[in-house]
Amino acid sequence: MSGDFRTGESFFGGSVEKIAILVDGGFYRKRANVLAGKKEAEERADELFEYCLSHLREEDRRDAGKGQKDKSSKKDRGDKIYAPAKRKLETL
Repeated sequence: MSGDFRTGESFFGGSVEKIAILVDGGFYRKRANVLAGKKEAEERADELFEYCLSHLREEDRRDAGKGQKDKSSKKDRGDKIYAPAKRKLETL
């Protein structure tokens, strides 16, 4: 695998897009201990990092067959997010 996330080089080639993946660390740590056994913190962090990258690679494979997408098309699709305070879906 080429690229370095710390320097902004792309792992997948092409332009670099910033993506945030939010993880509930406490839940992940406890669940991973149950499923995969205990590991050192650094090993667990590497495992989580690779897991996140696998999701990005999967999305990259899905998008490869669709041709070039216009970035504005995401708004046009009417993506929705649940707003718990309002108890309803809102368009992004």
